Order: sequence, then C-alpha cells, then structure tokens
Amino acid sequence: MKSRIQLYYLLSSLVLLRGLFWTFNLENLVKLLCEGIIFIWFFLEVSKSRQEILLKAAPFAIAFSYLLWTGLISLVFNESILEYYLYSRYFILGFLMMLICFNSNSLKRLMRSFLKSIDFFVFVQFIACLILFLSLGRLERYVGTMSSSGGSLATVWPLTFAPFFFLRYVVRGRRLDLFLLITLIFMGYASGKRAVYFLIPVSIFTILIFYLGWGNLLKSKKSFIRVIYSVVFLFVFLLLGISGTESLSQSNGFSLKSISTAISYAGEYSNQESAINGESIGRSGSTFNTINGLFNKGNVLFGNGLKSLKGEISFSKYDVGYGITGLIRELISLGLVGGLLYLLFFVSLFLRLRSMRSRILKFHYDSDLFWIWILAGTGLVAILITYVGYSRVFSQTLNPLIFIMMCVGISENGVRGKS
Repeated sequence: MKSRIQLYYLLSSLVLLRGLFWTFNLENLVKLLCEGIIFIWFFLEVSKSRQEILLKAAPFAIAFSYLLWTGLISLVFNESILEYYLYSRYFILGFLMMLICFNSNSLKRLMRSFLKSIDFFVFVQFIACLILFLSLGRLERYVGTMSSSGGSLATVWPLTFAPFFFLRYVVRGRRLDLFLLITLIFMGYASGKRAVYFLIPVSIFTILIFYLGWGNLLKSKKSFIRVIYSVVFLFVFLLLGISGTESLSQSNGFSLKSISTAISYAGEYSNQESAINGESIGRSGSTFNTINGLFNKGNVLFGNGLKSLKGEISFSKYDVGYGITGLIRELISLGLVGGLLYLLFFVSLFLRLRSMRSRILKFHYDSDLFWIWILAGTGLVAILITYVGYSRVFSQTLNPLIFIMMCVGISENGVRGKS
C-alpha cells in the first residue's frame, strides 16, 4: 500500500504544480507523466479487481456508452485514434481513478492520507494565492500554483471544497474548517472570479437538500447553532467579496444593495452578445445558440466532430463567441446524444452515492468514510454545475477531477464493497 500512497502524492504534486510547469513549458511532459502514473496504478490494482460490482451499475453502462458514441463520432468524421483519446482522455483517466480506489484493499490508510492531504493542499494554494495577490494584485490567469494561463480553477476549486469545509465545521465545530473555507473564497477573489460568490451557496443548498438532508445535519443543538453561525459567517465573507468587486457592487459597497446589483449583473452577463457580430458571449446565450444551431443548422445527432472546438473559444457556425461550457463542448462535438450521455454519467454517480446515505449515516457518521462520501457529493455537484453552466475545465485538466473520482471510488469501496 505504501507504493500506492506514494503514487497518489506524486500524482497530486504534479497536478497541483501545473501552473509552475506551464511557466517553464513543461506542461505536456507533466501531462504524460500524470497519465503514465494513472495507467501504472490502474494495472497494479487490476489483478485483484472487484469490478463485477461496478459492471452491473448504471454509471458503468453509461460511461461505456459515452465512450462508444465518441468512438462512433470519430469514425463518422474520419478522425484518428489519437484524436479520440485526446478528446476523451480526462473522462477516461477520471474513470480509471474511480476504479483504482474501488479496488484498493488498504482503505483506512488511503482515506486518512487523502483527507489530511486535502487540508494541506488547500492551505498551500492559499499561501500561493496570497503571495501572488500581494505581489501582482488581482489577476485572473493566476490560481496559486495550479494555473498561470487561465482562472477557471479559481471558481471550480472553491466550488468543490468549500461546501465540504462548511459541513465539516457544522458537524465538528473546528475553526480550522472555517479558516479553510475563507481561504477558498479568497482564491476566487484574488483571481477576480465573480461566479464563486453565487455558486458556493448553490452547491451547499444542493448538498443539504438532495444529498445529505437537513435533518441529518442537525443532530444536536450545537449543530444547529453552528449552522446559523456558519451561514452568517459565509454570508459576510461572500458579501465582502461582492462589495470588493466593482462590476458586481456598482459602488454600493458592503450593503445588501450590492447583492441585488450583483444578481442583475450576473443575469445580464450570462446573456451578453458581441457588439461587433452579434454572437453570444455569455454562457446562457451560448448554450441557447448551440442548441438552436444543432436543430436548425444540422448535426443534431452527430455534432461536428472531435476537432471542431480544438484550441478554440468560439464556434461561429452556431453564433457562439465565448462562454463555452462543458455541455456546449459535448453538444457541438458529439451532438445531443453525446452531451446527454456525459451529463447522465455524473448524475447517475450522484444518485448512486445518494442511495448510500442511510448506510453511511447509520454506520459511518463523522468517520473518514463519511467525509470522503461528503466530498464525493460536493465534487459531483461541482462537476454538474460547471458542466451545465460555467466551463469545460473538467475536460481540460485532471484537477480537481482526480480528487473527486477518488472519493467516488472510495465511497463505493467502503459502503458496498466492504459492508
């Protein structure tokens, strides 16, 4: 097991230092190293595989269908096996990470190492963000050591981990968790990402209503008090971020009116059009134009091929100038079927984990497995929100995809494999 833990730390370090490697033009080499580690790790586990449990599960069938459909599209448009792999590589690698953790035999040690590492990784990224902020100011392209070429991770990382720390504070009452929650909000602020102020509350609400359940969180009077305290605490810091972002606050400062102007701005921004050519540059407008284009301009079934968006941030054929989300990427490239299969895979994983709730709460409440299960849920919500309404980052990088899929695999292993 020691070698597996070492592989995990090596893989995590490479993924989290991507921004530094990019600066020195080493990103492609690091990508190959990460993929090599995942494949080696997978083959180390495959000899003692218990995949027959997953083979019968809906997520596996949907994943297999998605990969088959992607292969069919590559044949329709006469694209190579290499193009097929490059298009679906992060889906494949994420799925392999899930299988790796599902087949792990030393689960307790893996869970303990994983949870400790997440706290450490979040703290290190905060220090890196703070140094960059103090030296360079608010710059979107820098996100700690993770990115120096784009800022989507400054939204996706908080969206993945902030609800986890919020819930852990409510259950355990550790101030460290509130501090780590603040650092994640600061990450979004330092990189100038406005979506973080809206999406974190949406994610927390989704987890509480559709995954964990309000009643299961409020098990004691102390928990209820912590919920009130943490909600107020989170509200204050999110409002601080909004008031410090001129485009959102509209000079209203630290006031409730800033929230109103921020919501209005978000609605207008998501439906913006280019003044030059009328193409959509907001995410809602781009999604509408993509769906409209598929049905009215052809290719609703097969899309436009795997290379149609390669290296591009726009797709003029459907009047999409900017704001390409994961959903838009799949719809344009694979058509309606591919877009729905990708979405259904992660929805089915979320529902499968949600079905474990009663067993988790009965036998594992506040254990390492419980928190891995919570992080799997917050991560899947982050993937779904990002896919539908924010970015295609989960199709472009392993971070934080590998951490989320590891949690899914560990949860499956701990609840269904070991129970």
